[in-house]
Amino acid sequence: MAERGLDCCDTRAIRDLIRGRCTDVFAFVGTPSPRAHAPREWLHDASMRTNGGWLTVTLALFASAGMTPYEVVIGRLG
Repeated sequence: MAERGLDCCDTRAIRDLIRGRCTDVFAFVGTPSPRAHAPREWLHDASMRTNGGWLTVTLALFASAGMTPYEVVIGRLG
């Protein structure tokens, strides 16, 4: 959001998930294909991309420890 602003995409579905209005977290989070690799010297890593009609973020928490990255759907593109 910091890079693209609040109008970057339709974020209603992810906001409903965050607010507990829906519970299907697996519709929003998965592993990227092909599996992304974060630089080992970084504690965390995040990269944004468009995937079909969706804006997604590949997030690697504790990337320097080799943890699995996850791809998170942020919202539908206009």
